[in-house]
Amino acid sequence: MLVLTREAGSSVLIGDHVIVTVEALALDVATLRVTCPPELAVQVAGPRPDGHRTPVPHGDLDADGPPPAGTSRTRAVLGPDQTLAIGPDIIVTVERVYNAGGHQPRARLGFRAPRELPIVRQEISRRPAAPPAPAPPFAPPAGAAAPMGQPELPA
Repeated sequence: MLVLTREAGSSVLIGDHVIVTVEALALDVATLRVTCPPELAVQVAGPRPDGHRTPVPHGDLDADGPPPAGTSRTRAVLGPDQTLAIGPDIIVTVERVYNAGGHQPRARLGFRAPRELPIVRQEISRRPAAPPAPAPPFAPPAGAAAPMGQPELPA
């Protein structure tokens, strides 16, 4: 399980199609918004011994504007040790909600997903890719004169 500390307004990307956003934090609860394909069921499971899961209805959450094409949004309010199951393989657990020394409240969230689904903080995913490879050295076109000061090579 990967555990990340998140503030309100921050997001985590899981694979290419699931975004978990911390909408609000208050006392010991976290309001999470899940943006995912509509075919992925989103369910809340409490710290109950029977492991009962309660389905959370998908909705467009109009206040946030329409969801991206081919996705839906779901909002859930979770307390400590409650989990959010997204589809059959992804589990998000609220480990703890706390206020660290007068700073913004933060939530420790645990993420469990198959190895082939990367779990990335959204601010990391926005960083530019690795710098481009250096350009190959200049070679004049065939039949062109060599630059000044360099001997001409036979063709």
